[in-house]
Amino acid sequence: MTEFCLASVSLDLGPLVVLLQPPGTRLLALPSGSGYPPLGLYQLAATVPSGLAMVLDAAGLGLDKAQTRAMLRALRPRHPRLVGMMSTADTLPMVEEYAAACGFLGISVLVCGPHASLSPRDVFMKCPTVEYVVRGSAVAVFPEILGRLAVHASLRGLPGLCFQHGDRKLHLEPAVS
Repeated sequence: MTEFCLASVSLDLGPLVVLLQPPGTRLLALPSGSGYPPLGLYQLAATVPSGLAMVLDAAGLGLDKAQTRAMLRALRPRHPRLVGMMSTADTLPMVEEYAAACGFLGISVLVCGPHASLSPRDVFMKCPTVEYVVRGSAVAVFPEILGRLAVHASLRGLPGLCFQHGDRKLHLEPAVS
């Protein structure tokens, strides 16, 4: 993979990537009633310099769907280049709902997680507005994704990164470990 110097990227406009935990996705709750934070999204954000990726934990903030969409619209002037979400088989309808909202705003969407790794075709079939799917460890490829976004380079050809575009042709890559 190519090395990029992410420390020199200007943060004046905001994060390159917004990692979204949609409302209603907290599956495990603590006895206090609070849920577990989206550790996978925070783990991704921790792989890059501070400020390049932000986690929008709508579930943890208690936002509803309308408030979450409003937050995404409010971030649009800061020019995020990508919204990332994790998926399981049962969250795909929700992923597509927010992917469509991001697509309307002109922001590409990347999906990772267990179901994306096991069945990227299913993610693309059920989420037609999702542009990218990571097969395997997103942590391994996330710094490279941000490096390429920082210099407006194509994400195509990254290990484990599958993609589809308007032509609806799928480009499936072997999983990254």
